[in-house]
Amino acid sequence: GANDLFSIKQIDVVDRHTVRFTLTAPVATFLINLAGKYNGVVPKGASGDGKELFVKAIGTGPFAVAEFDPSRRLALKRNLAYWGAQKPLLDEIIFQAIPDESSVVAGLRTGQVAMAEFSSALNYQVARGIATLDTVQASSTRWVVLDLAGDQEPTSRLEVRQAIALAIDRAAILQIAGSGLGQRLGVLPPGMKGWALPWQELPNQQRDVAKAKALLRTAGFAGRVPMRIRNIVGFPALAAALPVIVDNLKEAGIDATVETVDGGVWIKDWIVPQSPPTMNDWGGFVDPDQTFFRHFHSAPGGKDFRRWSNKKADELLETGRATLERARRKPIYDQLQRLLAEDPISIPLYSPDLLYAMQKSLRGFQPHPTGFYYGLRFAWLER
Repeated sequence: GANDLFSIKQIDVVDRHTVRFTLTAPVATFLINLAGKYNGVVPKGASGDGKELFVKAIGTGPFAVAEFDPSRRLALKRNLAYWGAQKPLLDEIIFQAIPDESSVVAGLRTGQVAMAEFSSALNYQVARGIATLDTVQASSTRWVVLDLAGDQEPTSRLEVRQAIALAIDRAAILQIAGSGLGQRLGVLPPGMKGWALPWQELPNQQRDVAKAKALLRTAGFAGRVPMRIRNIVGFPALAAALPVIVDNLKEAGIDATVETVDGGVWIKDWIVPQSPPTMNDWGGFVDPDQTFFRHFHSAPGGKDFRRWSNKKADELLETGRATLERARRKPIYDQLQRLLAEDPISIPLYSPDLLYAMQKSLRGFQPHPTGFYYGLRFAWLER
């Protein structure tokens, strides 16, 4: 989140309700970032050394924290002083951590759980068959990807990256790993309406094994091509996609071996950055600058986690960030999506839908494409 604030040159207090930010350059997403998940306004002296913010909430939202037990339970109560025109309707909300989704289904069946979000399509399908429940399936701004490494063989070669993109059967991965509960995508997920180009308009989207083999020969590989793919513990959808990917690549002439690591190893190598080609699940953004700049711009402006080092991408990202009018920004990010499809340093596989089940008495919930629970402020219980 610190990258969102680097453009701040100065902050001045104008009066009791007004502050003035002076930036070093135009940043189209500055206000979005201030209100986003990585940033917040904290009263001076309210958080001590900062560690209190891990267990103490400070904000002005529709609900206030009544109780917080890390990793287990979060209890919210209605904020009677909420500033918004539409006041929250629920008296309280309790978030309970239940690691086993089959136990979540059991709680929904008995009425002990009012609402749940599922990561497992199988458990969602079970919940959908329970007559006392309503279910919601909605498009998201998340996507499952195969990230490549621009500084490691064999994916340091453009033709190999293109061959991998052409070898993979994305429709099959959506059906097998996502149980069909998601959407095909090109570069951006369909949930980013108004920004995402349809996958049919982008290069290297349809499976073409013959062309993939030809590209490997162009890259200088006469025989089989060895490749390592990293998977992260605790992400069943990523693991489910890997057998399809390995089989697809084998058919094209690439022998992929899979290594599975825990989250700590993944985070360390990702931050350095030095990750090999890695399965990933990310998103939750509403603007392409948030999506692309940190991830794909070269250092020091961005992190370039995949070590792409693409000067054309850097230029487009800088222009898109400095352009304020949405109508003028759209063609810039269209170009960037075409560039990412032509030189696929990251290969989007599918965008999983958001999956919810709830008691029929819970009304008015509106899913948000980021997956955050903004829509709970519109919900109420019918007695």
